[in-house]
Amino acid sequence: MSKLSLALPCMAMALATLGTPTASQAQIIPAPSTFTISGPLLFTSVGGPPITCNVSMTINSHPGGMTGSVSSAAVTPGNFVCPGLFPRGLPWPVARTSTGSISISNIRLETIMSTYCTGTLHVSWGSNPLGTGSADTGTMPGNFNGNPYPTGSCTLSGPMTVTSGGPVSVL
Repeated sequence: MSKLSLALPCMAMALATLGTPTASQAQIIPAPSTFTISGPLLFTSVGGPPITCNVSMTINSHPGGMTGSVSSAAVTPGNFVCPGLFPRGLPWPVARTSTGSISISNIRLETIMSTYCTGTLHVSWGSNPLGTGSADTGTMPGNFNGNPYPTGSCTLSGPMTVTSGGPVSVL
């Protein structure tokens, strides 16, 4: 058998495996895609009362499913204070983590008094069946009113669900 006839089957097998995700190539599926996650999130900050607001984020997952961005975010009433929280600095980067969650970084929420909270929100799909798109909780340690964590800490946590563009899986 010639070397060429041996090389062709090996090359075909190598090319076939390029499109197959492995554990080290975990991803947001489908990608590229656009989907929206929404839910009632509890916002807390040092010195302020905890408030629950409805938050909605539109996420664009990039080709390959490892990264993306939040292209729009909205905070709507739950508590009467919620209309005074404004998402700033969009788009926010999204990355698929090694633990089966997505990390949304550079989140900035400002209040009508120009105080703000910044941080990273982790949203995980937990043990939910693949494709349901139901996310668990996330927390956002950050800073509030220019004071760094923990003295100026804030949190953002609560259930998030895929409300459009789903189902979405994070593998």
